[in-house]
Amino acid sequence: MSPRHAAGPAPGERAAVVTGLGLTTSLGGDVPSTWRALLDGGCGVERVDFGEPAGPAQVYLAAPAAVDPGTVLSSAKAAHCDRSAQFALVAAREAVRDAGFPDPSALAGDGSRVAVVVGVGLGGLTSVLEQDHRLRTQGAGRVSPRTIPVMLPNHAAAEVGLMVGAKAGVHAPVSACAAGAEALAQALGMIRDGRADIVVAGGTEAALHPLVLAGFARLRALSRRHDDPKGASRPFDADRDGFVMGEGAGMLVVESAAHAAARGARV
Repeated sequence: MSPRHAAGPAPGERAAVVTGLGLTTSLGGDVPSTWRALLDGGCGVERVDFGEPAGPAQVYLAAPAAVDPGTVLSSAKAAHCDRSAQFALVAAREAVRDAGFPDPSALAGDGSRVAVVVGVGLGGLTSVLEQDHRLRTQGAGRVSPRTIPVMLPNHAAAEVGLMVGAKAGVHAPVSACAAGAEALAQALGMIRDGRADIVVAGGTEAALHPLVLAGFARLRALSRRHDDPKGASRPFDADRDGFVMGEGAGMLVVESAAHAAARGARV
């Protein structure tokens, strides 16, 4: 983000505000529960065995979601989405409702001034690996017809875009750990440039898979404090020894200040 954007909109630019928040994390399935857990000093990190039932143990520290997104969405929608897209839908739905829209589709009107930006790092990788396993063990005829849609990096963004009826753009920045932050910067730019009045933006990830964890472990990127899971994630400590993989999503409703004021939105 440029210093000009960080300081505020320049003359002629439209101011942007946040009117809705949505979260699903290792501490809670929504903003209130996550916030309460944070204030109470909660920690979602635990030891998890990601090995096959009949195979050797693969124990890593991880932060699984507190609430399975598949239990929040309809069974039909959950079955058609990768886990990363499920998280995005849950968080986006909360953000839209928090912004004052009783139904996700109600914010769109004709959708021409609504956009979506959802950043991902690995996206639908776990679904791809599951379908590859099915291909090798059961044959091509057992591969899901949803394989191609769920493997694309824009899968989560597309699902959110369909939910809110976005027609001003549906984008999916893919920039590793910076993807969510880049999505917010892109949303800000769309508002300030006048390309949209409302942008549902954020990031999602669901990559707690043996291959992903093994790869990060081989890089020596993961914390090895298996004797102290709650104290493992300490990125600014002199004795830090790696990070902890988690899953979940965070979404915002970013809106032009004028549009928010016109509808009496809480900023």
